[in-house]
Amino acid sequence: MNIFFDNYSGNEKRTGVQKYSEQIFQWLELAGLPMTRFGFGDNYTQDPNIKQIASFIPQKLANRLHRYNILPPLDRLTLQPVSVAVFPDFVCWPMPAERTAVVIHDTSYLDVPSSVSPPLRRYLTAQVQKSINTADFVIVSSHVVKNRLIEIYGTSEEAFLVVPALP
Repeated sequence: MNIFFDNYSGNEKRTGVQKYSEQIFQWLELAGLPMTRFGFGDNYTQDPNIKQIASFIPQKLANRLHRYNILPPLDRLTLQPVSVAVFPDFVCWPMPAERTAVVIHDTSYLDVPSSVSPPLRRYLTAQVQKSINTADFVIVSSHVVKNRLIEIYGTSEEAFLVVPALP
């Protein structure tokens, strides 16, 4: 099994979302599963453990490309077939994998709109629905987030995997 893990958590700044993403990555790593960890932008190149296969696409450009449905061929960035592709930051890129997962940490962009910038709120409002529809399953940090996403998007309960954050 080869896991393709979007390396959102790889930069030096550490937010709660990044720490949670890193916990998921470490959990998969401890399971001894072979992984290709990739990320957009130059901020990922500082970690020697990260294969820098997508650092040529700046993060802002990647977000803009995704917004307009102009997507790079992620499958060309992997050298072997992908069993599971994990996207830990709300947005699931299309990828030819046996299964895809998107991680949605919270619904604050809808529930507390003042907590995010207006452009980010618009982006997430549009992309989260697409990501939920694209992914085979959705990883969430709590049953509260799961239930809220079901309420907002009408997603089936079976689509979710609840993985609580570690202290």
